[in-house]
Amino acid sequence: MKILRYDDYPVAPWKNGQGVTRDITRLSLDGTGRAGVTGFIWRLSLADVGQSGAFSEFDGYDRTITLLDGNGFTLNFEDGKTKTLDVRYAPYDFDGGAPLFCDLIDGPCRDFNLIVKRGSASARWRVHDLATPLVLEPQTNTTHLIFCLYGCVNISAADGGRHTLNAWDNAEPGTGETVTLTADTDTPSRLFHASITVASSL
Repeated sequence: MKILRYDDYPVAPWKNGQGVTRDITRLSLDGTGRAGVTGFIWRLSLADVGQSGAFSEFDGYDRTITLLDGNGFTLNFEDGKTKTLDVRYAPYDFDGGAPLFCDLIDGPCRDFNLIVKRGSASARWRVHDLATPLVLEPQTNTTHLIFCLYGCVNISAADGGRHTLNAWDNAEPGTGETVTLTADTDTPSRLFHASITVASSL
């Protein structure tokens, strides 16, 4: 079980100076999880958006973005399509390579991003409030990512190990590990679960 805490995420400024990114975890193209390796098959990250501006383009990638904090923003795509994200914890999928401009609605925002290389991996995601326990079982060539959107998430492993995620912490169960997720009895909680399957040819 890999437990990643918000306070430990490395922080890097954007090249355009309009925000910063916290790299949570990734699978690099060389098969490592090192954040410093250029290029990735999938990446999970947080972004602090300080002002309106163009988004970085990830050609050949599928992207899922979720508003975590702030009043939201509107994505203005080059083809004229627009999408307003002003509801927290509501993920939105789009082509990561599509040129777009982000207009902040009223002040800085923080968002959460899952970016997956098309053809090399595929991702399925769900948002859970854990009204009932959620059991995650191992799958071939698949990584489970458990990101706590708010509240506390309790994780129980089949081997007896127990962990707690606080807001914006992330967990990755080990290969072959079955885990059960439950909400803290005193704290309402919600999580983002993604299962990412890497192509067997890689």
